Amino acid sequence: DTSISGVLVPRHCGLHVTAISFASHKWPDIAGDGRQIFRISVGRREDTRWMELSDDELFDIVLADTSEILGQAVPRGDWTVARWPRSLPQYDVGHTERITQIDALSAELPGLSLVGAWRNGLGLPATVASGLAAADHAS
Repeated sequence: DTSISGVLVPRHCGLHVTAISFASHKWPDIAGDGRQIFRISVGRREDTRWMELSDDELFDIVLADTSEILGQAVPRGDWTVARWPRSLPQYDVGHTERITQIDALSAELPGLSLVGAWRNGLGLPATVASGLAAADHAS
């Protein structure tokens, strides 16, 4: 089903993989030849097991996790590991309430706009919307 863009993996599963994005579903032109291209995320704030692994070890674990999550064997294919430690905000329970409080406090400071993935969403659309809202507020 090409309408599904990916899956998130709950913490309680104990897997290294935290998310799988079906990149070739989101952007069909990147594969072109019918291959499936995944972008797979690993690690959480409290789970840094991946940091001690070589790229080859990490890939083998990711391949096994991905096969388990998708319920079928995933072929090795071509792969690349890109390590971006501490690069993705992970919201805690109560995040929305904290943002509401921050917004109330920052509203008292004219000209101050706070934007970014830490606020209202991690994806590109959410961060662009955050920037556009700040630009509207500034004008």
